[in-house]
Amino acid sequence: MSSNEGLMVSGYWMHRNLLHGGERLRVDAQIADIGAQTSAEDYSLGVRLDRPATLGADTTGYLQFQLQRTRDEDYDLDGATFGLGFTYMPNDRLTADIALLYSAQRVNDEGNETDFNFFSLPISVMLDRRDNDTDAKRGYWLKADVTPFLGLKDTGSGARILGEGRQYFSFMEDDKLTFAGRARLGTILGPDIADTPRDYLFYSGGGGSVRGQPYDPLVSRSFPGRTAPSRPAA
Repeated sequence: MSSNEGLMVSGYWMHRNLLHGGERLRVDAQIADIGAQTSAEDYSLGVRLDRPATLGADTTGYLQFQLQRTRDEDYDLDGATFGLGFTYMPNDRLTADIALLYSAQRVNDEGNETDFNFFSLPISVMLDRRDNDTDAKRGYWLKADVTPFLGLKDTGSGARILGEGRQYFSFMEDDKLTFAGRARLGTILGPDIADTPRDYLFYSGGGGSVRGQPYDPLVSRSFPGRTAPSRPAA
């Protein structure tokens, strides 16, 4: 619950060992921004089926389907995504994921309605070398995401790139003092802003980019027919 963003309620149901081979079926539902000051409620429903040891002992295959209805300050979005992917985890430190997704979205921003239909190939690699993932004193954490996408009809094609790194240093007896640093850099290559799926764009503010600032107060957006500076990468 937040005084600004309202109430969020979520829940899930899971069936383990669905087909007697360690498969896991999970259904997630969420309602967010209930009573929010700046936007209406958001809804999402997702279904995912994981199958362990699909391509090898360290690789899990999965199918996923998601419906979403988002009512944001900047746009309204109704969409569906379906796809399949694989997660490779050879040890507790390294995780890699690749998926092939198809997304269909209808977006309304300031009265302009746009349909986005596209295939995407999100690829991510994460390396966790922290001494403790919930109370890190030293070590580092790295993640890289690359998402090429192929637009259909009027949707643009390109790639979304995002990298993030965290570093921890501790001093004094029993590591009582810890310094932590974080850097994030992202960009979108290829399409114009107006032809890019809205949930691929970068928005500044909030805990995801600039701490101490509310979501999306720091940058103006530009769409056809409007004069505003171009969006910088977060």
